[in-house]
Amino acid sequence: YKLMTDTYKRNSSRERLQQAATQVVQFLLTLQCPTVHAKKKVLECFLSWIKFAQLQPSDLSQNPLIPECFKNVTQGGELSEPATDIIIEILRMSSLDLNVFQPLIQVILSHLDPLRQKFQTILSQGVEQAVEADQDGLLQICRIYVEVGECLIPLIIQQIRNVEVLSILRVILQCTDLPCQEISSIPFDFWQRLANEISEKP
Repeated sequence: YKLMTDTYKRNSSRERLQQAATQVVQFLLTLQCPTVHAKKKVLECFLSWIKFAQLQPSDLSQNPLIPECFKNVTQGGELSEPATDIIIEILRMSSLDLNVFQPLIQVILSHLDPLRQKFQTILSQGVEQAVEADQDGLLQICRIYVEVGECLIPLIIQQIRNVEVLSILRVILQCTDLPCQEISSIPFDFWQRLANEISEKP
């Protein structure tokens, strides 16, 4: 006997779970997390529901876990990795329709500056020393900035002289120039996509 072998039942259960997604996310916000391990479990659960359910952009844009994720990445530590994964997943989701997800994208952009400041602080000791001192921190920030770039490629092309756009491109360029292949290879697809989009413009 296999659980949920009937396609209709399986699809019905999936729909019910998706309909409950908002309540689940709200429940996560009420949990008391006395330890880092407990907080990590909450973030991992949040990530799973973002991937599984179609959460509303307006709800996500007001969710306090989003700024909390940026805070975790800025501070580093055990929570920074799941926080990075959440930010990346939200950006990938947002890239499907920039107009629909604009409120959420604005929230993400408003929290980028502390990451940029952390990035520049790490690099201020020299690139070789920076990679040795905090490779994980650099990697997480580069992943986020590259995903921001890929999400916003249409806007980048339209607003190439925009100060905010130039700031994003500058960080991605610095990531590409780091003496660590694991990090420097992350932006390659972004640069290729950007070049292809530009070449196709009249």
